[in-house]
Amino acid sequence: MDSIDIEKMTKEEALDYLGLPPDANDFYIDEKFWKLSKQYRNKNDDESEKKLSELSAVYNIACGRRDEAIRKADEREK
Repeated sequence: MDSIDIEKMTKEEALDYLGLPPDANDFYIDEKFWKLSKQYRNKNDDESEKKLSELSAVYNIACGRRDEAIRKADEREK
């Protein structure tokens, strides 16, 4: 998904990237991530490593980890 900046990606966009509906729960997000990542794991080429890194970032957005980390960082700064 080259047209979307992962840094600015919304949860809805992340779910769409993973091919999931907007109301997907954590179980389905986890299952889809592991299914997609299998095709890139254990390969030592730059393309696979880049794709796996991208999938991991999208997964963190889809399951809410990125937003939670941002919220906690903002709280620490206050």
